[in-house]
Amino acid sequence: MRRRSAVPANATVVERRGRIWTANIRFRDHLRTKPDAAARYALAKQQAAEATGMLTAYSELKAAIVAELMDEAGQ
Repeated sequence: MRRRSAVPANATVVERRGRIWTANIRFRDHLRTKPDAAARYALAKQQAAEATGMLTAYSELKAAIVAELMDEAGQ
C-alpha cells in the first residue's frame, strides 16, 4: 500500500510469525547486535537515497547489501 502525498508512507503487511516476519526479525536483530553490519547497511541506504527518489529503485540499489546481511544473519 502506498500513499501519495507530501508526506510519503509505505506499509507492508505480513503474516504474524510467518516466514517473512521471522526473516525481518532476524535481520533487525543482526543489525542491532553487529555494529559493523548496521554501519554497512546505513551507508548503503544513504547512497541509495541520494541516488534516487523512487521507492522501487531505492530498494533495488540496496538489494545486494540486504542479501549479504541476511546471509550473515542466517536467513
